[in-house]
Amino acid sequence: MFFKPLIGQSYKDILILGESHYCDKGCSDCGICQAHSECADFTRRVIADYLDPRNEREGWMNTYLKFERSLVGHETTPNESAQIWDSIAFYNYLQVAMGGPRQAGSTEQYRQAGNALFEVLEQLRPKLMIAWGKQLWRNLPNTYWTDSEALVVRTRSGVVEHEDVGYYTLPSGHVVHALCVYHPSSGYDWSYWHDVIEAMKEKINI
Repeated sequence: MFFKPLIGQSYKDILILGESHYCDKGCSDCGICQAHSECADFTRRVIADYLDPRNEREGWMNTYLKFERSLVGHETTPNESAQIWDSIAFYNYLQVAMGGPRQAGSTEQYRQAGNALFEVLEQLRPKLMIAWGKQLWRNLPNTYWTDSEALVVRTRSGVVEHEDVGYYTLPSGHVVHALCVYHPSSGYDWSYWHDVIEAMKEKINI
């Protein structure tokens, strides 16, 4: 593991899985701990920057704002934001940074990140992992994986079935249920995804 997860002080059951960090330095040896140990806390610094009220609001922060609202089902205040991120863990899957928000990792980079993910899952033992985006979902490792039946969700506009669900059974025996949501950077209806997340939580009793 290169990029360490953010673990809220009140973390208990839910791990949020992002896809990648973005960095314009272009280091050819990104992801090598011995060369760039100062970057290991990148994830934690991003969330700290987002939550710091002294920082000017920037466009990238909307990703985190929309997602946190989908966890609680309403518009959030700065104090609520801090409480929400303190109650969960957050981890980015790819262990090398991308050069920009529209870049995707290589097949090999996705494959290599699998071991680090299982290390994090064994460390944190979440009951639910929420993955950001179809691209990430399609590239998660198949090891220890089982597909679940479609999740039945009662939304404001009717009942829908959400198929992107499953679970990992870790070597320790711990089960991590997983759910894919749209990436909250664009086209993300937080009220709809709140209904989906709540249906999943109800299904697995958290």
